[in-house]
Amino acid sequence: MSGREAPRLTHVRANVRDLPSAITWYEDLLGVQAQGHWPPDAPTYAHFTLGPTQFALGQPSQPATTRLNGTI
Repeated sequence: MSGREAPRLTHVRANVRDLPSAITWYEDLLGVQAQGHWPPDAPTYAHFTLGPTQFALGQPSQPATTRLNGTI
């Protein structure tokens, strides 16, 4: 690319049905601990920092279709 920085994937979020189980599964798969549990008293969100990229899990309050959010 002439003079332009190549796009990088910096954030991906996947919605899950069972956040605690998904956190455990991804901690085992990725070998890193989840961070950023929010809200603290009853988390519906957590993320993993993988170098410059953040992979997040969210448990929506209403059932949702499969969804992936991303930032490049």
